[in-house]
Amino acid sequence: MRKSSENFATRLSIYTIIGTIIIFTILFSLFYLGTKRHNMNSSKEQTMAAIDNMQFKIDTQLQSVENSINNVVWLMSKDKVNEDWLFDVLKYRLINNKLLIECYIAFEPYAIQGKGKYYMLNVQREGNSIRCWHLGSDSYNYFKRDWYMGAKKLRRGYWSNPYFDHLNTQDIICTYSRPLFDQKGN
Repeated sequence: MRKSSENFATRLSIYTIIGTIIIFTILFSLFYLGTKRHNMNSSKEQTMAAIDNMQFKIDTQLQSVENSINNVVWLMSKDKVNEDWLFDVLKYRLINNKLLIECYIAFEPYAIQGKGKYYMLNVQREGNSIRCWHLGSDSYNYFKRDWYMGAKKLRRGYWSNPYFDHLNTQDIICTYSRPLFDQKGN
């Protein structure tokens, strides 16, 4: 009788251990899957919040650039071209908006009497100073640039695709262009 009760106790112990291992494995697996799902959802939420925050920052900076240019469009008129005054307006834009690297005003071919085919005033930040010069030539035909053609075609503000800066600084930049019109809308 003793052997059968020992066999029963041994079998009961083995079944209890196996059952406990199975239950522990099931509970551990459920806990693991639940934690994994929670972590994935939490990661997705944090990533989306970071993307939304970054998009807001980018939109704010782009809007700042657009506003900086749009706020002086009414000052610019090819009927009143005074080169020193135009350079001053461009410098003021650059000084008051640290996001701007350079500002320029580019006119249509032969639009300004006596200025020739290429008439583009450029103002660029160089360290702590600002450099002003004329840009445009057969080697830099700005009429064929994305920033120029896009604004001209759309007849409104236009963001160019990113490109390498034409001054070979290896900076990747985007240009916001805004067409200027005379009183007749030309």
